[in-house]
Amino acid sequence: MNKIDRLNLFTEPFHVLSIYFYHIRLFLLCCALVFISNHTHAQTYFGLSGGADLYDQVDFRAAGIIEWKKTDFYSWQTELIYVKRENVGLLQLLPQNSNYIRPIISYIEIPFLIKLKLNIPGANLFAVVGPKIGYAMAAYSTLWKENGQLLNQKIVLEDIEVLGWDIGMNLGLGLEKDISNNKKIFVEFRYYLGMKDLFPKGEAEIYNEGKSFNLGFLIPVSRQ
Repeated sequence: MNKIDRLNLFTEPFHVLSIYFYHIRLFLLCCALVFISNHTHAQTYFGLSGGADLYDQVDFRAAGIIEWKKTDFYSWQTELIYVKRENVGLLQLLPQNSNYIRPIISYIEIPFLIKLKLNIPGANLFAVVGPKIGYAMAAYSTLWKENGQLLNQKIVLEDIEVLGWDIGMNLGLGLEKDISNNKKIFVEFRYYLGMKDLFPKGEAEIYNEGKSFNLGFLIPVSRQ
């Protein structure tokens, strides 16, 4: 190994860490903007939601929700999400002589959303939009054996040089209904568009994308 190779071996981890730290700083900046904006009068809600996608792009989704209602027209919302995303782009990086299907990456994600109420008579419609950051916790793919047996095969993302971090944008549209004591139930459609190439070292471009239908509820807990 020559001196240049030794230098690259030493500096490359720091280059990767610098990219991750940039994403973390962006994430913390979003946090600060959300919390600073809530020093004024706001109703706080906690809630839960769950869902999936009819077309298997999102295999499973569960979220804890915090919402700060600023006015009757908009709120700030953040969530802690566990989601399983199918990404068929990973098949390009798996052994071609094996029958892999449905590669899944499990993420912990945190979005920062503005929730806008749409003034339509007779319908409590809302729209949400905002950035999301996610970190991959695990990955696997279904392996179809010659005897017809299906096995879940673990994928180590580092081994195929796929990034663990993901950043993208959330868009959503939903309908909510007040039930009692300011409690709410809702149904929504969410679309996620990944903006980070998960395989930056190769020619293949791999991005996350997904749609989900979610059901949830919100409970008021405090008023500032």
